[in-house]
Amino acid sequence: MFRPVHASILDAVVAHPEGISLNKLAKELRGRVSRSVLLREVRRMREMGLIIIGEDIKHKQRRIVSPREEVVEAVRTLEEWEVENLDEAVSYVRRMFHAYAEARKKVKNKLILEYMKHRIRARFSAILEAIK
Repeated sequence: MFRPVHASILDAVVAHPEGISLNKLAKELRGRVSRSVLLREVRRMREMGLIIIGEDIKHKQRRIVSPREEVVEAVRTLEEWEVENLDEAVSYVRRMFHAYAEARKKVKNKLILEYMKHRIRARFSAILEAIK
């Protein structure tokens, strides 16, 4: 089951498509996700097929967390555009929903679709705040 903590972690991981160490990820999420919860949920998210955990070739004990390519592609379809008026907002929301509809046809992992919904909700909220 996709939970809000997964969205927070995935947002931070997606911001680093080349990968981020667990320690740096814990620092970025400090105050929002505890280290113990982070470690538990990162393992869970790997099992869910949302992220990849690899070894750092420079340091044997360091683990690198990266988003799966499917997640990166799903987020790319929801790229952010600037919204300055109501017409642009309506057009942008239409494009987001169209991108989600297309992803539903292609994406096999339902949890990636849940993450897309999270991103759409967050962006929609930001659009409502930006409309003048």
